[in-house]
Amino acid sequence: MSYGKIFDSLMSSSLMDEGPVVTAVWTLILATKDKNGITSISPRILAKAWRMDTEKGRTEVQKAWDVLTKPDPQSSNIAHEGRRLIPMEDGRWLVVSHSKYQALGKEEEEKITDAIRKADERAKEKADKGLCSVRWCKKNRVTGSDMCATHTADPEVHEVVVDEEKEPEETS
Repeated sequence: MSYGKIFDSLMSSSLMDEGPVVTAVWTLILATKDKNGITSISPRILAKAWRMDTEKGRTEVQKAWDVLTKPDPQSSNIAHEGRRLIPMEDGRWLVVSHSKYQALGKEEEEKITDAIRKADERAKEKADKGLCSVRWCKKNRVTGSDMCATHTADPEVHEVVVDEEKEPEETS
């Protein structure tokens, strides 16, 4: 099974000027590429999958595919003259920007993992001190619970005792 992340930068890319079919084709290509950025999908397969297997449908999908394989002088990725797809000798296709976005995705995942690890460390420190696990709350927790009496009674309560030196972050 394949999984492709879509970055929000797609919304401001020059690809958006090409219309919804091109964007839809590109999105499906991203979803079907493998870990090396290679896809076996083709315009014919796409047209069948979308039940557009008519002359008009195949033509529309092929036109979208052609946009992705032609140079794009407006593209932010200058590799291969801004092409998004390049053919491989075996009939498959390489997503040109795969490595770039793979690295960005890995960097983002590392940030999230690090934030979770730090939050866990802070929660453990609070627990070791016998404090409520709710962020910014400085009350002692109730025996047998990880929260104070206020939050044990109603975990949705956002009124907490804060450290006078710090302002609490807004909660939603």
